[in-house]
Amino acid sequence: MWITMKIEVEKIGKNELELILWNEGHTFCNLIVNMALDNPDVEYCSYFIRHPLIPKSRLYILTKKEDPIKILIDTANKIMEIANKMEEKFKEKLDNYGAAGI
Repeated sequence: MWITMKIEVEKIGKNELELILWNEGHTFCNLIVNMALDNPDVEYCSYFIRHPLIPKSRLYILTKKEDPIKILIDTANKIMEIANKMEEKFKEKLDNYGAAGI
């Protein structure tokens, strides 16, 4: 399954990045922010949604030294790794469920 995202770069600098994410809400943005904040090089990370009926989220990352694009890519990779582990666990549990004859 391919997921298409519309992303606009609002601001980019040595240690800051501001993006507009279209058709993404609190669920996705909150995940990105919380995972990014686990990185010790992230000084500040947040998102803003002006109005719930406008499908536009603003994501902001400020780093201490590291490239914010690298931080965002690392964060996305970490999320994918967690999702893959969850998928494995779900499949394992479902296989065990089916093997039990229930």
